Amino acid sequence: MTHIPNLAVLVLILSTVLAQPVRAQKHSTNPEQLVIGATAFDASAERLAIHGRNFGAVQGAVALNGFPLSPLSWTDTRIEVSLARTTAPGTYLLSVSRGVGRVQFDTFDVTIGSVGPRGEPGEPGAPGAPGAPGAAGAPGPPGAPGEPGANGDKGDPGPAGPPGETGLAGKSCGPNGVLKGFDLAGDVICSELADVFPKLALCGFSQRDVADFIPPGTNLVVTQSCTPTAGIAAMLISRSGHPQIVANALQGYLDTGGIVITEFGASIPVYNKAFGTSIPEPGFFEYVGGCYDNVTPVVQLEPWDDFWRANVFAEETLPGCGYDLSALPGITPLGSATTTPGTVTLAYITKGLGRLWLVESDWSDLDLTFTEASARLMRYMVKTR
Repeated sequence: MTHIPNLAVLVLILSTVLAQPVRAQKHSTNPEQLVIGATAFDASAERLAIHGRNFGAVQGAVALNGFPLSPLSWTDTRIEVSLARTTAPGTYLLSVSRGVGRVQFDTFDVTIGSVGPRGEPGEPGAPGAPGAPGAAGAPGPPGAPGEPGANGDKGDPGPAGPPGETGLAGKSCGPNGVLKGFDLAGDVICSELADVFPKLALCGFSQRDVADFIPPGTNLVVTQSCTPTAGIAAMLISRSGHPQIVANALQGYLDTGGIVITEFGASIPVYNKAFGTSIPEPGFFEYVGGCYDNVTPVVQLEPWDDFWRANVFAEETLPGCGYDLSALPGITPLGSATTTPGTVTLAYITKGLGRLWLVESDWSDLDLTFTEASARLMRYMVKTR
């Protein structure tokens, strides 16, 4: 079953964690305290800049009224996120976190929409002509019955409590969308992932043109990069690219909604970097499958998963090859390139808001037996977390 983050739960959790006493942290004398000092909204560029200190060198998490925002850039003193120009004027609770612990997060009230100074009163206008007498109004409805008497005086009603954040419960941008703001009715403004993050990154060498893995209707552009930063919708890591991946950068990217897709020989080392594990890698000749490059498996696993509900399974007669992934904790197995029981060569695992697709297939080679069905699976993974 696909594990899509429940944003309603996120909202309720954050509304508790980010209570008013926590917001006083920006006055802490702790030199390591993360502090939001100021914000600036550029409506024309649809960008919100967050200025402060101790944001960290590795991308963390940003939320607005409890909803995750998508960082476009991240430095120790400045973060930039995407925010729609149509966001309704108002004050929103912004939070930034670089990890667990009080010194690693802060909140800030962001006001969207400028309020100018009150102008001088104008000159009084000339009196208008008297109006014609109006028609007699209809009789009003009878008044409500009075309160029954009591032995003591009835106390005044207490003050209204502060509005809660539960009005956002049940609202989300879906698995392929990101928050871009809130409209006048209080509904979320969403954008497709590819509209905010325009790049499909390739880390390593590929003989195959990975532009074929760009989903139709998106504006993704292929770029060569092994740095999983904001601005990248998904990252393909081939077997020659995984040594260049930095573990903490990969972890931050996945936690904030990134999508990573591996290749033959890259899945186990990338998993280890993503989760800080040290699962042993098989020997070079311990791979399984036929090395025909195809991603579609010979055996379907967990057919009830959303992956197979969205993609038709047909047994592959010319499978790709790769290493068995069954020893990786927490993965959801999807298929195998061999009929050997218990073997897994296609799987996924969620981390934070992101998704790591583990694809033990040699898709970077240029074998002419590579099928359109395999390309469709790659397109699906590029856009789905």
